[in-house]
Amino acid sequence: MGEAKQRAQREAAQRARFDAVDFARVAAAVRAHLAAASTTLPLDALAHARLARHLLQRAGLESEVVIGFAAWRVGPGDGDVIAHGGAGDPAADAGRADADVPPHHAWLETGGHVFDVTTYQLARTAAEAGPQRETPISVTWCPDFVLTPRASLASFARVRQPVVGLMYYERDAYLQSVLGTRAGEPDSAQVACLERIYRELVMESGSDRQSAVT
Repeated sequence: MGEAKQRAQREAAQRARFDAVDFARVAAAVRAHLAAASTTLPLDALAHARLARHLLQRAGLESEVVIGFAAWRVGPGDGDVIAHGGAGDPAADAGRADADVPPHHAWLETGGHVFDVTTYQLARTAAEAGPQRETPISVTWCPDFVLTPRASLASFARVRQPVVGLMYYERDAYLQSVLGTRAGEPDSAQVACLERIYRELVMESGSDRQSAVT
């Protein structure tokens, strides 16, 4: 069998596994696990990504933890943007200049898509930022998770335009090199808790897709 044909077969198998995964349930399991166990919410995007990657791996779906910058247009007002660094963000530039880790975010990429299981926290993040702002952030868009093709993402500048639901994600090579080594597998206790929660969600729903992540 030729190399091109083998590659096409691998890509087709990956697409089939992508289509079989219940991403909503993966996100719900990660959310429930960290709500019970994490003491660093909402500053644990890397923990979210690592746990979601584990469940995708169990489904046979390859994914990569990506570290960089992100921003979300969460409401219609001028200031209704939540950003974790990004092009033109002074906080990101200052952090890099000081050789510290600038504001950043972590998510998964798989099958040409961004999979982010942290976005349920956007309303909380906005509320906690409120006392530091003259005008509070109004949140009318706060999805439980994001699964979107990379081709649909906006630039950082575009997210600042008043179109609710625009998203920006950009990998950063510096952050990936500094923090990427922290993107290992969760420990055995975390795995046991996560998989128990996932199984419970499957049983509660009675979904015929329960074999997607087992």
